[in-house]
Amino acid sequence: MPSRKSSAKPEQLGLVWTVPGLVAGVDEAGRGPLAGPVVAAAVILDDLHPIKGLRDSKILGPAARERLAAEVRAKALCCSVAEASVEEIAAVPGFGGKLAAELKAFLEARSAASPG
Repeated sequence: MPSRKSSAKPEQLGLVWTVPGLVAGVDEAGRGPLAGPVVAAAVILDDLHPIKGLRDSKILGPAARERLAAEVRAKALCCSVAEASVEEIAAVPGFGGKLAAELKAFLEARSAASPG
């Protein structure tokens, strides 16, 4: 979900997702090789059982963020954390490192959530 402070639209990677009722959220920390690796997390939630008040963490107060973080961890069907190395970031200009880390995290979470 995009922040209300930003007019940016969410990035869509066009990945195939065929599990009805599940929603994957992905976000990263870090942006470039000068700051070290980019780390991203993907969380898969059951869209049929939404978490009330879940929003972009940048617009939540500290108490709400902590409460929601605990609820997300408790209710998530799966979570994944992945990293894009400094070398991977440098190899792809722009937001390549960000997208590489997000893609890795998503694919790991999708694999964990896929039946069979």
